[in-house]
Amino acid sequence: RYARKYPITFAGSVVGRLDRALNIGWLQGNGVAVAKNGGSAEDGLHIIDYASFLRESFITLNFTSAVTFQHVNARTSEALMCGALLIESESAETQNLLDPFVHYVPFKETFHIDEGTGQLTIDPSGDLVDKVRFYLSEKGRAEAEKIARQGHARAMELFDGSKFWANVFGLAGLIW
Repeated sequence: RYARKYPITFAGSVVGRLDRALNIGWLQGNGVAVAKNGGSAEDGLHIIDYASFLRESFITLNFTSAVTFQHVNARTSEALMCGALLIESESAETQNLLDPFVHYVPFKETFHIDEGTGQLTIDPSGDLVDKVRFYLSEKGRAEAEKIARQGHARAMELFDGSKFWANVFGLAGLIW
């Protein structure tokens, strides 16, 4: 049914991240199996295995929240560069680089750590389960594949190594 081995994955840690663990548990409790791995060398996963895991994912999840701020993390670019459909928690930072529903799909977390207080909040309007179910369905599959292709193309433009280093050297006033 899927050209990729895993319908949906999460390549990151849930240790000490109650919001991530609860959101993934919410998906699984609603009948959506999520393949997981630690997503880092600290967890004993070699970078080649990590990249393979993402390349074998039809959809991969990402959570952009830290306890006190939203941020774009490496998983955003890694998932897109591996060609998976990125479904990521809402973040104004990501929207500065990528267009929602064109390059990736944002979702509203049911369980979220409040950036101001550090407290766990529960939002019944969370839509992760609905979005994942839609993009895994026959009806949503073509749209998921289109967004994944467009996200991959955008990532290849944005995260090209030569552009990165040209910007770094340009900012430092060093031009070669």
